[in-house]
Amino acid sequence: AKGGFYVLSFPDANDQTQTEVVEKDRLRPAYGHRPAKFDKKVFPVPREIQPDVRITEHLLPKMARHADLFALRLTPDARELIGIGSPSALDTAHVLINMHFVKAPKLAKVVQRANSLQIKMGDADGAYRK
Repeated sequence: AKGGFYVLSFPDANDQTQTEVVEKDRLRPAYGHRPAKFDKKVFPVPREIQPDVRITEHLLPKMARHADLFALRLTPDARELIGIGSPSALDTAHVLINMHFVKAPKLAKVVQRANSLQIKMGDADGAYRK
């Protein structure tokens, strides 16, 4: 949200991501005509798990859907998560984010192992084809 404008990303009918820039007064609930009431909340990321949260950043959209948030983003420096949604969605997100912070170190290790296995499999495929 900058200057009263929001960047929205949403799936279209073909599950392709569409992005639009809109003014706040154009934001509406999915099936209503009233302007939506969104709040913004900043969730500080503990310093010791910032690298782990960055590695598991791909899980944030799923977490946002579970909390019914409009958006959940990690700041570029990984110090904060920014959530936008209804007050009740932000409360739900707070609980989910705290659970994620507890699990982030283990999840990051799993992601790193999976990435390393994919690289090894790619190397093995290349060796096999030669």
